Amino acid sequence: MDALKAECEAKGFPFTVDSSDTFDMGEAGGRFSYVEDPDGTLIEFVETHKVPILKKIGWYIHLKNRKPGKSLPRIILKLMGLNRFKD
Repeated sequence: MDALKAECEAKGFPFTVDSSDTFDMGEAGGRFSYVEDPDGTLIEFVETHKVPILKKIGWYIHLKNRKPGKSLPRIILKLMGLNRFKD
């Protein structure tokens, strides 16, 4: 997010809002920022730091602790699928 912020500022689009480090929403967490396009529309960027794997038993993965660009194991992706809400 810091590299994105620097690139946006260099092109004349500074962040209008930046959570700076991290926000925590209980089940998820991360960093969010907004830039404004030339027409005044706000564009939101979100960097996820904490993702629920199995909410029922309190399993979360903290992405800040992982190597950037490293894929999640398939088993974690399958477990995350169990969190889906069905009508």
